[in-house]
Amino acid sequence: MSDRTDPPLQDLTNEERYRTPPLFRLGMRLLSYLAPPLAARAAGYLFSLTGSGKVREAEHPVLDRAEVSHLLFEGRRIVLYAWGAGPTVLLLHGWGSRGSRLIDLVDPLTDAGFRVVAWDGPAHGDSEGRTTTGPDTARALRQVVEQLGEVTAVVAHSFGCLVTALALKQGLRLERAVFLSPPADMALFLRVFTRTVGITPAVEQRLTDLFSRRTGVVWSDLAAERLGEGQTIPMLLVHDRDDPVVPLEQAERLHQAWAGSEMVVTTGLGHRMTHRDPEVIARVVSWLTDAGPS
Repeated sequence: MSDRTDPPLQDLTNEERYRTPPLFRLGMRLLSYLAPPLAARAAGYLFSLTGSGKVREAEHPVLDRAEVSHLLFEGRRIVLYAWGAGPTVLLLHGWGSRGSRLIDLVDPLTDAGFRVVAWDGPAHGDSEGRTTTGPDTARALRQVVEQLGEVTAVVAHSFGCLVTALALKQGLRLERAVFLSPPADMALFLRVFTRTVGITPAVEQRLTDLFSRRTGVVWSDLAAERLGEGQTIPMLLVHDRDDPVVPLEQAERLHQAWAGSEMVVTTGLGHRMTHRDPEVIARVVSWLTDAGPS
């Protein structure tokens, strides 16, 4: 839909996010052999470390019009931004991002009669914390929806798609979902992390075991075939064939696993432009208004 190039990426699946000096990787490799439990704990902390960029100048005009509120999630403050009135559409950003990155969706959705709510997810943006996980964020999402009341739809980007799919498996109720540039498997994140940080396969296994014990979610349940199984709500999936962060094959897996999903493949948008491209935004708004607002 556009031939614009992607800006520099900072997504977890991009190796640049975990680019580490050779001596650090060597140290992690030695620690993996000498003290595997300690290496797994250190890797677990790094894997859950987030970080977000600042609000961009172009984002301020819309963000400054937002109604800002807060809620506490497991003792940490979560920041919410709201615009307009009508059925609620919740915007979920990706890993290492913030709510203002999805700002281009706000006016088109409010003009179509929706109330739009965005958040800075746990340990992202202006919300509190430095670390989080997919299951943590899915729990926070369910709490936010419970506080907001009925939420008609979620529009999610990248990591936010995995979070939404997991929350739906755990009982979140929505009428529709839109997934932009979704990864289909947490293993994608882990493969890049393991390679760039330098831990051994044995420590990687310890890391996944720690993750499952801490979150109560088995790692294999964070794959498209499990996340899509039994899903009944309509889902629009938009993915770019030139995405350098999350391969198109990931979205195709999720599409195949999710009954009733509709897939749109774009060209030239990369990973970070699917939620900014005017044609994609128009398609999203049209798809959501087909079912409302009422």
